[in-house]
Amino acid sequence: MRVRPALPVFLSILMLGALSLPKRGWAAWPHDPNNGNVALSTAAGDQQVPTIASDGAGGAIVTWYDYRSGSADIYAQRVNAAGVPQWTADGVALCTAANSQQVPTIVSDGAGGAIVTWQDRRSGAYYDIYAQRVTSSGTTSVGSSVPRELALAFTSPNPAREGATLRYSLPQAGAVRLAIYDLAGREVRVLASGRLDAGDYSARWDGRNVTGQPVRGGMYLVRLEAEGQVPVLKLALLP
Repeated sequence: MRVRPALPVFLSILMLGALSLPKRGWAAWPHDPNNGNVALSTAAGDQQVPTIASDGAGGAIVTWYDYRSGSADIYAQRVNAAGVPQWTADGVALCTAANSQQVPTIVSDGAGGAIVTWQDRRSGAYYDIYAQRVTSSGTTSVGSSVPRELALAFTSPNPAREGATLRYSLPQAGAVRLAIYDLAGREVRVLASGRLDAGDYSARWDGRNVTGQPVRGGMYLVRLEAEGQVPVLKLALLP
């Protein structure tokens, strides 16, 4: 008597079982490929080069560069497992700085949000790299506060032997230049230059000049230009 193989029967049972499983969130996604996809942004202008990361809950966070303002900015939108956008209609603005911000990439932050980075030409001269974290609720700040006044201070000892770490606070967005000078007024090293958002920042000077050579010990000036003000600190560099 011929014995019928058990494998086809097992596979049939497995397929029937899979078909009988309860439908989950993905069943709510549209099924018509011609006119049933989920719109993440239909704002004016072009939205281009989307990239995607998991939100850790069956959905995703998508970022792209966006021409709704006339120049490229960075936006993002979260869509849940059921295919429903979760944030502001047409996406949350992550960066709308001057000039263009393009080619974003994204990675999960491990807490339901994401960190996005992109190439940025806000300086007007060259592309730089910027990044922004967006939370699971679509906010770009977590309990942060805007400084009330312009400030410049050391966060490392002064005198210093191998450079210094500085902290500066900006109460409003604007052009910023932070540089080291010798006592003759000659520029030694630029630590920051360009447009920055309001907030607290830090910078490190390693005791080297613009060519990467160690400078001599002596007195140096740390000069911050922002908001029409120029606070200056003295730094003693030990030999």
